This record gives sequence, structure tokens and C-alpha cells, in this order.
Amino acid sequence: MKRSVELCPDSSGEYQALGMLYYTKHEYDSADLCFKTYLRLKPSPDAIANYGNFLVMMGRNDSAIKQYETALSQNPDLYAPYFNLGKILRKRNRCDEAIKDFSAAIALNPRFGELYYERSFCDTQVVGKALALRDVETAISLGFSRVDTGYYNWLKGK
Repeated sequence: MKRSVELCPDSSGEYQALGMLYYTKHEYDSADLCFKTYLRLKPSPDAIANYGNFLVMMGRNDSAIKQYETALSQNPDLYAPYFNLGKILRKRNRCDEAIKDFSAAIALNPRFGELYYERSFCDTQVVGKALALRDVETAISLGFSRVDTGYYNWLKGK
């Protein structure tokens, strides 16, 4: 991989792949450098969102939020940054904001069951168990299979 970057130093895809390789080897500084080079060579909304994903893996959620927001400001038609942003906000108990992001992602990709499942956790806090149950059942109907049965039964009142 390093050799291909040496041969094609302007190939953004090679830097992204090399960044992931460094990440898996726990060489985080090198991974970050590769991702930043990737971003410099390909400053697209997708690349910015991918860098946000890397930042999440590194536990740098504040920085990841900024990357996702930047990507969405450049292209609001990408569902993944909304989804990833919603997950961060949900974990921070900022459910009103998370619901908006999950809903935006659902509007763009209504067949992705995990979106509904993730939104359901915030539904329980903001809009109630009935809507949370509806979201979980929608997720299941779309083929999402990693539903916590205890949570699902709690929503159903069992």
C-alpha cells in the first residue's frame, strides 16, 4: 500500500485505504495524517464525512460532529452523516437534535431499518413509547435483526 502511494502521490483513495490500514495497526498518528492528506486531495462532502467516521473511531466526537456538519452543509442529501451525527447526539442525551438528524436520514434512505431503531431510543424520551415501538417495528419490518428483545418487550408493555 505504501508503495502505491509513493507511485501515485495524488491518489486520494490510496490515502484513505492506507489510513484505515494504519488505524487497524494502531498507528493512529500515521492514520490521521493519511486521512488528512486524503481530505486535502479530495475535499468532497463524502471525504469530509469519512474523516468524521475516523474521528469517531478515535473517540474524538466533538471533532467528528464538526466534520459531519461541514459535509452536510456542502451536501444535505447524504444520509450517513445525519445518521452518524444522530448516534453521537443520542449518546450525549441530546435527543431532540438526534431525532431531527435521524428523521433527515430516514427521509433520504427510508429502507434502512437501523435508522428507525436508533431513533426509537430518543423517541422514548421525547415523544413517547408508542412512537418508539412504531419505529422498532418498522426497523424489524425492514429486516433489521439486532433488536434488543428486552427493550422491544418493554416498549410493548410486557
